[in-house]
Amino acid sequence: MQRGEDFEEPLALIGIVLLYGFMANVCYTLGWITELAWAKDDPAKSQDFRVRAFRAGLVFSMALTTAPIWIATFVWVLYKIKMVH
Repeated sequence: MQRGEDFEEPLALIGIVLLYGFMANVCYTLGWITELAWAKDDPAKSQDFRVRAFRAGLVFSMALTTAPIWIATFVWVLYKIKMVH
Protein backbone atom coordinates (compact mmCIF):
# COMPACT_ATOMS: atom_id res chain seq x y z
CA MET A 1 0.00 0.00 0.00
CA GLN A 2 1.42 3.36 -1.03
CA ARG A 3 1.26 6.47 1.14
CA GLY A 4 -1.96 8.39 0.41
CA GLU A 5 -3.69 5.32 -1.01
CA ASP A 6 -7.10 4.31 0.40
CA PHE A 7 -7.15 1.29 2.69
CA GLU A 8 -10.40 0.16 1.08
CA GLU A 9 -12.58 1.33 -1.78
CA PRO A 10 -15.07 3.95 -0.50
CA LEU A 11 -17.97 2.50 -2.53
CA ALA A 12 -17.31 -0.95 -1.09
CA LEU A 13 -17.48 0.53 2.41
CA ILE A 14 -20.90 2.03 1.67
CA GLY A 15 -22.12 -1.35 0.45
CA ILE A 16 -20.77 -3.08 3.54
CA VAL A 17 -22.52 -0.56 5.81
CA LEU A 18 -25.83 -1.11 4.01
CA LEU A 19 -25.42 -4.90 4.17
CA TYR A 20 -24.60 -4.70 7.88
CA GLY A 21 -27.70 -2.59 8.56
CA PHE A 22 -29.92 -5.00 6.64
CA MET A 23 -28.48 -8.08 8.38
CA ALA A 24 -28.70 -6.43 11.81
CA ASN A 25 -32.41 -5.86 11.24
CA VAL A 26 -32.91 -9.44 10.02
CA CYS A 27 -31.16 -10.84 13.11
CA TYR A 28 -33.12 -8.55 15.44
CA THR A 29 -36.42 -9.61 13.88
CA LEU A 30 -35.51 -13.30 14.03
CA GLY A 31 -34.53 -12.82 17.67
CA TRP A 32 -37.93 -11.69 18.85
CA ILE A 33 -39.75 -14.16 16.59
CA THR A 34 -37.81 -17.08 18.08
CA GLU A 35 -38.33 -15.60 21.55
CA LEU A 36 -42.08 -15.77 21.01
CA ALA A 37 -41.83 -19.32 19.62
CA TRP A 38 -39.85 -20.55 22.65
CA ALA A 39 -42.19 -18.92 25.16
CA LYS A 40 -45.34 -20.26 23.51
CA ASP A 41 -45.57 -23.61 25.33
CA ASP A 42 -44.33 -22.88 28.85
CA PRO A 43 -42.41 -19.63 29.45
CA ALA A 44 -41.11 -20.78 32.84
CA LYS A 45 -39.35 -23.83 31.37
CA SER A 46 -37.50 -21.87 28.72
CA GLN A 47 -36.61 -18.84 30.87
CA ASP A 48 -32.99 -19.91 31.56
CA PHE A 49 -32.34 -20.72 27.93
CA ARG A 50 -33.87 -17.46 26.73
CA VAL A 51 -31.65 -15.45 29.10
CA ARG A 52 -28.53 -17.31 27.89
CA ALA A 53 -29.58 -16.86 24.25
CA PHE A 54 -30.10 -13.13 24.82
CA ARG A 55 -26.67 -12.73 26.42
CA ALA A 56 -24.98 -14.73 23.66
CA GLY A 57 -26.74 -12.63 21.02
CA LEU A 58 -25.72 -9.43 22.78
CA VAL A 59 -22.06 -10.46 22.97
CA PHE A 60 -22.11 -11.58 19.32
CA SER A 61 -23.67 -8.33 18.14
CA MET A 62 -21.16 -6.24 20.10
CA ALA A 63 -18.25 -8.26 18.70
CA LEU A 64 -19.59 -7.97 15.16
CA THR A 65 -20.23 -4.24 15.48
CA THR A 66 -16.76 -3.52 16.83
CA ALA A 67 -14.97 -5.95 14.47
CA PRO A 68 -13.76 -3.17 12.11
CA ILE A 69 -11.99 -1.50 15.03
CA TRP A 70 -10.20 -4.72 15.99
CA ILE A 71 -9.31 -5.60 12.39
CA ALA A 72 -7.98 -2.09 11.67
CA THR A 73 -5.95 -2.15 14.89
CA PHE A 74 -4.51 -5.55 13.99
CA VAL A 75 -3.56 -4.39 10.48
CA TRP A 76 -2.06 -1.18 11.91
CA VAL A 77 0.07 -3.18 14.37
CA LEU A 78 1.24 -5.47 11.56
CA TYR A 79 2.06 -2.42 9.44
CA LYS A 80 4.04 -0.88 12.29
CA ILE A 81 6.12 -4.02 12.81
CA LYS A 82 6.68 -4.22 9.03
CA MET A 83 4.77 -7.45 8.39
CA VAL A 84 2.43 -5.73 5.91
CA HIS A 85 3.80 -3.58 3.10
